[in-house]
Amino acid sequence: MIIGITGLSRSGKDTAAKYISEKYGFVHLDFYRDVLLKEAKKRGIKEDDKMSMSLLGDDLRAEAGMGVLAKLLLKKMEEGKDYVITGFRSPEEVDFIRNECEDDFWLIEINAAKMTRFSRKNEKDPQTMNEFFQRDMSDIYNKGLSKVLKMADIRINNDSSIEEFYENLDSLMKKIGALK
Repeated sequence: MIIGITGLSRSGKDTAAKYISEKYGFVHLDFYRDVLLKEAKKRGIKEDDKMSMSLLGDDLRAEAGMGVLAKLLLKKMEEGKDYVITGFRSPEEVDFIRNECEDDFWLIEINAAKMTRFSRKNEKDPQTMNEFFQRDMSDIYNKGLSKVLKMADIRINNDSSIEEFYENLDSLMKKIGALK
């Protein structure tokens, strides 16, 4: 089974993936960590902020198509393992993974209020509100994240406590038949 997790920056995608990985034994793959960082090293690009990495993703998509990151990520996957994947930005990435695993793919959107997300930023994120939300707009309009969000099979809100978020993730896992 493959669970794809999407959402805007700092909505809780990695928190959800870490929880699913640790509690349910899924292998966590991430477009940023497992594809973009490695590609940045190959090209000698500094990986010190997420905006430069976002631009690298844009370059890769321009060079090899909107689904290129999914194709590169798929090479890291092994038959017979369950995966939770974070970082989907284009519908082509979703379609590529969905087509490769047939009926065993679920796309989950994690959402949270704008100011909640801004309050979760770290040193690698844009630090001003304008820059932080400008990155959202770039993802939504330039990469197709708005279409990815609409493709989600299930949506989970992450505006409450971490305990409630984990309970919602447990309910999700039960609903999609991922309990072993």
